[in-house]
Amino acid sequence: MSSELEIQRRLSQYLRGEKQLHEFEDWFVPVMWDLAESEDEPARELAGRISNLIAEFSRGDRTLESMRTELAHTGMMTDHLTTL
Repeated sequence: MSSELEIQRRLSQYLRGEKQLHEFEDWFVPVMWDLAESEDEPARELAGRISNLIAEFSRGDRTLESMRTELAHTGMMTDHLTTL
């Protein structure tokens, strides 16, 4: 499974309420660091968007609802792009 698909799968688990945000972050942060040197551009871009949204929420620049909405939109956009 590609990194991008695994990120989408894990993000979907969080958005469906199967995982808490801290559980997603515990998995996501090491993956994001590993992707820094990866040639998997779609996965790096997806991870960057997710990371930025979580950071905005953590700083108080975004509500939980707003972050979740944007995360869902990000996941759907990426999913759509991979099926084209």
